[in-house]
Amino acid sequence: AAAYHLQGEDVLLPPKAAEVLSLAIHELATNALRHGALTHEDGRIDVCWHLQVQDGQPWLGLHWCERHAEVEGWEMPRQRGLGRVLIEQRVPYELAGSGELRFGPQGLDAWIRFPLRERDSLLQTDAPDTGPLG
Repeated sequence: AAAYHLQGEDVLLPPKAAEVLSLAIHELATNALRHGALTHEDGRIDVCWHLQVQDGQPWLGLHWCERHAEVEGWEMPRQRGLGRVLIEQRVPYELAGSGELRFGPQGLDAWIRFPLRERDSLLQTDAPDTGPLG
């Protein structure tokens, strides 16, 4: 049976970071179910995260690691799916961080790093200002 392991401390994410990270994790999990570790009897997913200080600012580092028995005839994915775009493009652009994916015949590694600071979000977190007439 497939298994997973999560390891890391509680982290309070700013809304924008929660928005982008939840989309990325959803895509990773969906792809693991359709094409990755969770399609293999021996498949396993390990997710760990940690906080570190860089230039006086807290950063979150997350590592998603999928492993399974080696697949014969494995080929690198040719298409750049939504998950790849989220991790490699949206994380750097929207969170001022970095995202990297590495595919191999025994699984996938994804690294996501970004500073924990407030940014504009599509998710509204407070009531709108209705002005003096509202």
